Amino acid sequence: MFNTFGVKALQTKLAITGFIAGAYGRVAERRETGQGAVEYVGIVLVAAAIVGALIIWGPSLASTIKDKLEAAINSL
Repeated sequence: MFNTFGVKALQTKLAITGFIAGAYGRVAERRETGQGAVEYVGIVLVAAAIVGALIIWGPSLASTIKDKLEAAINSL
């Protein structure tokens, strides 16, 4: 009545497919670990670069920005 060989082959295929999907899911999850830490390090590096630039060019940059703002306000 039932083709037991075909049923067993289908069960085996489904088991292998489930195993592969589960293994891929576990690998994909591992790829994401540490991603947040890398992003935070990037943010810290950008902030440090901005602070460094402000320390180096701060006084001249501040006076330039002030002059530009005053010119824009005076033109109104």
